[in-house]
Amino acid sequence: MAVELVLGGHLTWYAETDRHARTVCEHHWPDVPNLGDIRTVDWTRVEPVDVLTAGFPCQDISNAGKRAGPSNGLRPGHNRRREWFERGLFSPKFGLPSSPDPLSPALQGDPVPSAVPSAPASVIIAIDPDKASWTAVAVDNRLQPLAAIRIEVNRDGYRQLRRFAGRWPHATWAVEGATGLGAALTVRLSADGVDVVDVPAKLARRVRLLSTGHGRKTDQADALSVGIAAHTAARLNTAVVDEAIAALRCLTEHRDDLVRSRTQIVNRLHALLAQLIPAGLPRGLTADNAAAALRSIRPRAVLARTMRQVAVDLLGEVRRLDRRIAEATATLSVAVAASGTTLTDLHGIGDVTAAKILARAGVVNRFRSESAFASYCVAPIEVSSRDVQRHRLSRADDRQLNYALHVMAMAQIKRATPGRDYYQRKRAAGKPTRKPCAA
Repeated sequence: MAVELVLGGHLTWYAETDRHARTVCEHHWPDVPNLGDIRTVDWTRVEPVDVLTAGFPCQDISNAGKRAGPSNGLRPGHNRRREWFERGLFSPKFGLPSSPDPLSPALQGDPVPSAVPSAPASVIIAIDPDKASWTAVAVDNRLQPLAAIRIEVNRDGYRQLRRFAGRWPHATWAVEGATGLGAALTVRLSADGVDVVDVPAKLARRVRLLSTGHGRKTDQADALSVGIAAHTAARLNTAVVDEAIAALRCLTEHRDDLVRSRTQIVNRLHALLAQLIPAGLPRGLTADNAAAALRSIRPRAVLARTMRQVAVDLLGEVRRLDRRIAEATATLSVAVAASGTTLTDLHGIGDVTAAKILARAGVVNRFRSESAFASYCVAPIEVSSRDVQRHRLSRADDRQLNYALHVMAMAQIKRATPGRDYYQRKRAAGKPTRKPCAA
């Protein structure tokens, strides 16, 4: 899976004898043949490949295994495994197919070559965008840099960048974070009829870290990593800057900032009232409750009078933020209605939650399947090894989108909805209280 992700190739065959590992492979690659024991395979009849990977169980040292640890300075079975692999590797029946084009490109060293050689020569204009500059590197199909340029982010810089790319009229443009930090450049290129490939920053970072050169990081090295990723990775999307979605994201983030500021001020106001009123006030403090409490307080001491005056100022700020939040919510409702979305037809999703889902998910056709969308926002990832199967929370998902879907799930559980029926089925199957919600 790592080779497919980084190099963009596809699995042709695998050789696995362990039944648990076979189950995992059959789940991920149901149409790929399993050759079984490599000692009994007639390699003259096997389809040639460009990249061969091999690995061995790590039960003696893995956290998911028995952790028996090394014995006499060696891992258990270390010599046996090495001899077994060497016997298979250098057997007359078994050999690596030679590549028709054995290249060794350099990213301050030798980065990983492309898994699928390109027949025609192609050039990618790879861009590493920054707040004040754009760094561009022209990368050919050998993953070699042809030329580089660094220009300022302005009109003259854009013209200079287009002249630089004009040396390769049929080049493909690839921008790291094309809908994020590179959105300004993407919009300009799209207005000129140029399609832009969106290269995720995480993918470009992996290319740089897996290349030799000790992971050196410069703008030019970053741009070269973007170009290598665009050449080798599969299923990269063409960047589309949807103004309606961008506007929704701007509005939701603005409203979230207002709510966050109000929460801070309410907490400070609550702390002052707890010192002015012996019993304090209950949770869920509102501006009206705070105003009623302050009217009943007439302190004479200097400190108490000062604290009351500060509390009055904070109360005025809370009322002002309440008005701004109400205005932002109304604007969000209008934008959601104009989008024509049917999300609000689902139980538990109002205008604010629908706006957050639309803003965070973006153009939905960029996800190749429902599973890809689930992986983007909420799906746990598998961290299994041999007979130990377990999952953990993905740290790469969108937490804001995850929160919005969690709000919908909790609202559906409280009412007679399909979500509640699903929750009750999982609970009847013996799932813990939180597991059905995570599913």
